[in-house]
Amino acid sequence: MLNILPKIIPMKLNLRRDPFDSPDWLFELKHDGFRCLAYIADGDCKLVSRHRNVFKTFKPLQDALAKTLKVKNAILDGELICIDSKGHSDFIALMRKRSEPAFYGSTCFG
Repeated sequence: MLNILPKIIPMKLNLRRDPFDSPDWLFELKHDGFRCLAYIADGDCKLVSRHRNVFKTFKPLQDALAKTLKVKNAILDGELICIDSKGHSDFIALMRKRSEPAFYGSTCFG
């Protein structure tokens, strides 16, 4: 069923020399994890990297996203992260599967 959703490419990050602020832009916290898209359709979820690789080791998280979000179809842009006891993203824990991953977008699901 996930084939019904369009394939999109996440926007690339741009490095800027100087910080800026503008009412025309929304800003969010930068986490240290894997950038991905969550494709959700008809109760199923697939996590896809920015290089279009399908993540296959996050099945419990995919199931939780599909169950928690009461949507028929959605594409979410976010980051796969693990969070330490201080609330910081922990890339080593994610790489070594030392804690439960979460999907951080506008809202964090885990």
